[in-house]
Amino acid sequence: MKPFLKPAVFLLSIFLFNSCNHSQNNFFSDWTGQEENPEGHQYTLEDFGMSITWTAYKFTDRISVSGTFQDYTLNEKNSSGSIENILSGLQLAIPTESILTTNAIQDFKIKTYFFGVFNTPFINGKIINAEKGTGEIQLRMNNLSNITPYTYSINNDTLVLLTHLDLKRWSGEEAIATLNKEWYGAHKITDGRANVWPEIDVTIKLPLHKTPALYSDGSDYTTENDPAENDPTENVDL
Repeated sequence: MKPFLKPAVFLLSIFLFNSCNHSQNNFFSDWTGQEENPEGHQYTLEDFGMSITWTAYKFTDRISVSGTFQDYTLNEKNSSGSIENILSGLQLAIPTESILTTNAIQDFKIKTYFFGVFNTPFINGKIINAEKGTGEIQLRMNNLSNITPYTYSINNDTLVLLTHLDLKRWSGEEAIATLNKEWYGAHKITDGRANVWPEIDVTIKLPLHKTPALYSDGSDYTTENDPAENDPTENVDL
């Protein structure tokens, strides 16, 4: 019996090895596309909860002043998919009349003496590209269009875009000088200078709904299956 047992065990081992390889090949052949992103998820833009905040700087030592835009129009080319797919071709129109700070008098002066001179009833933007956390956005203000870089990240199911604007690229010097003149009495510090800086930081937050990416048959990519169900030796007849 012993001389026969060793060849039988050897042949059984080869059979099980080939069965395992065949099962693995079938498993991977079921997946016809790559993951939507490294985490195996796709995203959908929510219809509400978007916010646009800005931070400007005043005085010689650059004290920050922040506010928001309360109104906007968002047109997306792709409302779901990977983050890069959603951002691609995304367009935004912001009416500057919707600017809001903590001071109503300040709001009036910004609308009148800055945006009025800046000739910008709307700020229009279109995302040009997005890849690996960075991209470019085209912004139109003061009848001029310029491309500027931005960064993006996901924080608690919120897509956060950050960009730094130099308003001199949109010929904003006259509008800034007009605002500085209007604020001369109120916006001076110990050196006696009134100064509103031309740089502005903008943050846009877009709420997302995260869903698992799917296989071609509609099954959930991220759901862990029962290991026993995928065991290639489970149904081998010994």
